[in-house]
Amino acid sequence: MKLSFLAVGFALLISPLVKAQKVIKLYDGKAPGSESWTWDEAENTTNMFKTRVVYNVSTPTITAYLPSPDRANGTAVIVAPGGGVSYAVN
Repeated sequence: MKLSFLAVGFALLISPLVKAQKVIKLYDGKAPGSESWTWDEAENTTNMFKTRVVYNVSTPTITAYLPSPDRANGTAVIVAPGGGVSYAVN
């Protein structure tokens, strides 16, 4: 319980610092190897961990949360959550 109050408090403290976000496409058009895909990007939350899973991504992006120019000091944090793909090879 104490941890959730700390998390909410922390989120409230940093929310004014996160002013702008910029979505950056990693490729012009579709990612290499997915040019001929005919299915759409989809989302699933009914997995073992009850987390959001996005799959069939053919146009990957990175979202940058940038500070206001008067607070920018050149410091950055990169959060790269893990992902997994499993293939069955017969």
